[in-house]
Amino acid sequence: MNWSWFVTTPAVTEPLSLADAKEHLKVDTVDDDALITAQIVAARKWIEQYCNRSLPSQTLTAYFDTAPYSGLLMLPQSPCISVTSINYVDTDGNTQVWDSSKYDVDTSSVPARLCPAYGESWPSVRSQMNAVNVVYVAGQASVEEDIIHALKLIVGSLYAARENDCPFQSYQPSFSVKALLAHHRVYYRGPWV
Repeated sequence: MNWSWFVTTPAVTEPLSLADAKEHLKVDTVDDDALITAQIVAARKWIEQYCNRSLPSQTLTAYFDTAPYSGLLMLPQSPCISVTSINYVDTDGNTQVWDSSKYDVDTSSVPARLCPAYGESWPSVRSQMNAVNVVYVAGQASVEEDIIHALKLIVGSLYAARENDCPFQSYQPSFSVKALLAHHRVYYRGPWV
């Protein structure tokens, strides 16, 4: 069973401000503002991928080739704030919206879990790629200081290697970055329990 997810509405703010990044880098001119801003975004995306965790709030769409006929569906990126919709292709090939009264969402779990409401069952889904998609909002209201510090360290590494034509290709997180992020990692082993 295959699954994937994509950001459909990106974050509008970054957890690390340009001013804080420049203070960390000891940069007091505006010459590199665009570069540093891009490096903040790149560092944030790297941490999100490494930790399987969204930092600022963003809308994601997760695609699954089928629905579970029993058990739970786990969402790949944490923490889930809310589920906007669940769409599926029925056995006749028509796209349907699964009524929100027919399923429950556990946003307290990491990763978040979905299951049919009491007395309900998963809908019949056509056997095809991306037959089910879940649109949801993931992110943190506030980002912990150790993640902010890891962001600063990564931005510092990127800024120091700014002439490298592909810094992330050769980027290896330092022990400090790994240690700062260790307890924030979510180990997602797939959508089914």
